[in-house]
Amino acid sequence: MGNVTPITDAKRRRAPDPGTVLLPPVPCRSVPSARSLPSSGGRGGEYGLGDVARPLGLAHFEIRTIIDALRVEAAHNGMPLPKTPRHEKGKPITGPRAIVRKSRWDAGEMDAWLESRQRGQSSLPPPGVSQSTREEMARRAAGMGRG
Repeated sequence: MGNVTPITDAKRRRAPDPGTVLLPPVPCRSVPSARSLPSSGGRGGEYGLGDVARPLGLAHFEIRTIIDALRVEAAHNGMPLPKTPRHEKGKPITGPRAIVRKSRWDAGEMDAWLESRQRGQSSLPPPGVSQSTREEMARRAAGMGRG
């Protein structure tokens, strides 16, 4: 296929070598980093979107993806809802849809939820495991402690 060379001003002035593929500059789309997410660091007893996304491992995603993931956590895993009110066309929005970029969470509630989540993950069997398999896993785990 030949050499691949990006187009620069210097290379536009002379003819390219035969067999060279010229590529125009590719625009880069910036993804917001954890530093650009709204964050309070727990000041005032509240957390911003970045403070909530970091411990969940979501800080490297785009803001829209982070919000969608937090809404799923709130709907299905009992994550606390933000304490900041959200209104749409004059009507208050409640539930997971209340999570937006400028949402603020109570730091104490969020810390307690994160701790319970970390404690609970290690002891739960994988999802979709039958009851008989769960009982067998529990029996084996009890036997491991004995010897």
